[in-house]
Amino acid sequence: MVQALFSPPLSKQRVEYAVQQIKECFTSLVDFGCGSGSLLESLLEYPTSLETIAGVDISQKSLSRVAKVLHSQLVMKLDPDAPCRSIKSTILYDGSITDFDSRLCGFDLGTCLEVIEHMEEDQASLFGDIVLGFFRLRVLIVSTPNYEYNVILQKSNLTSQEDDPEEKIQSQSCKFRNHDHKFEWTREQFKHWASELAVRHDYSVEFGGVGGAADQEPGYATQIVVFRSGILPKDDYIREHQLLPSSGPSMGLQSGEKLAMFKWSYPRNRWSLVVLRLLAFLAAAAATLVMVLNKQTKTFVVATIGTTPLKLALNAKFHHTPAFVFFVIANGLVSIHNLVMIMADLLRSKFDYKGFRFPMVAILDMLNLALLSGGANAAVFMAELGKNGNSHARWDKICDKFEAYCDRGAGALVASFIALAFMLLISFISILKLVSPSSHISNNNN
Repeated sequence: MVQALFSPPLSKQRVEYAVQQIKECFTSLVDFGCGSGSLLESLLEYPTSLETIAGVDISQKSLSRVAKVLHSQLVMKLDPDAPCRSIKSTILYDGSITDFDSRLCGFDLGTCLEVIEHMEEDQASLFGDIVLGFFRLRVLIVSTPNYEYNVILQKSNLTSQEDDPEEKIQSQSCKFRNHDHKFEWTREQFKHWASELAVRHDYSVEFGGVGGAADQEPGYATQIVVFRSGILPKDDYIREHQLLPSSGPSMGLQSGEKLAMFKWSYPRNRWSLVVLRLLAFLAAAAATLVMVLNKQTKTFVVATIGTTPLKLALNAKFHHTPAFVFFVIANGLVSIHNLVMIMADLLRSKFDYKGFRFPMVAILDMLNLALLSGGANAAVFMAELGKNGNSHARWDKICDKFEAYCDRGAGALVASFIALAFMLLISFISILKLVSPSSHISNNNN
């Protein structure tokens, strides 16, 4: 109902309003009640000076979802010209926004969009005291529904259902916009709450909103306050009030299940995985070429007629042995796989990859690892048989007759096992990329 009346939707307008404030010179931001991460994700689309962004929420399900989205977006947008290039670290915390945790001290800017109405009023005041009194953010942006605007929203909703919406509205009181809302404030109530916090903690306040207009009744659909600090630097305030250092015990987020749920650090060397794949490609391609080109022809005396020897020319080629054919196929496919992955990595800024790319890459890497391992081990078995023979089966060894063929084959095996080592490391890294531990109070779309 609410979103249908506004274009763009209120949820998007709130995010854009916050982003305009964030474009100032700040290097760190924490989103209290980050929910599905709409604000954090939007920050990756705008050029800002932010280097660290964090989110706090009580819903592990929401944090798991936003962790995957942020991880995918950050890894995929490594292009030097990408808007999120400045962001070096992203952290998600599972915990209540009304609990003090010293790890949240030191952030420049905080946001809390459509969150406080999901808690009791005294908890909303406690949140303000914790954030403004202890964390001492330079700027805090808080938004909440304007209760006075609900009559317009309900009238619009009833217009399509009732012949006389005015009579229907008069016969019932306005409802909250969401069944989970514990309260919804009028403009006067919101200003009273914000002003008391500002006076208590020495902040200035600026009121605004989105949806509607300030000079027309009943104001904005979403009312927003921006708190700005003009006094003690955060470090001085923390020392003055003897707050806990970040390395010591803390309230709220200190328990084992409430540690950082997801941390992404901007890769210092974006070429590391590309280099590993390039080395794996070269090793597998070398093994393939050496084995394919490996052949030797020798002439043997098989009989003597009188004094004339009867000679026979014998050829040793890889395709005479099925195990070596499998070896060539396996190494060839692995080299192609790594070449494709290198191209995809170099061109990734041209595409908008989604989260499924990471499990697909990990699965392909592991399949190629298994394929390469099978091919190399099958070839090793046949190489050992060619070198030593098998007396029980009465198979003679051939490497004493085709020395050059066996030596080149051994070189191909060495190259294949080098590729296998690189593929093992690549697969390990690919699996690590899938590890995004589960990173509520919020509902950013109401």
